[in-house]
Amino acid sequence: MREDFVGEDLLLLLIANAAVAHVTCPDAPGAWRRFVALAIDAFRRHDAPPLPAPPSTAQMTRAMLRLAQERGCGKAHMTADPDGNSRLT
Repeated sequence: MREDFVGEDLLLLLIANAAVAHVTCPDAPGAWRRFVALAIDAFRRHDAPPLPAPPSTAQMTRAMLRLAQERGCGKAHMTADPDGNSRLT
């Protein structure tokens, strides 16, 4: 694995793979496997130039929360009780 590979890179790969699978599933249901193989191969390169800075964990968290909200996933939301404790409702 590349030395500059970080956890957010895996999340980016999963997002990209979801798009590939969504678009190709009806006509080429196995195409996502090739995409993942290409990406993993790219992550193995040790002689590659450094990657651009990755998105921060906070940026990726905001992106995933926004995506979930846009798609209606996880309709639960955080609320505070009278004592100020957060909980999912």
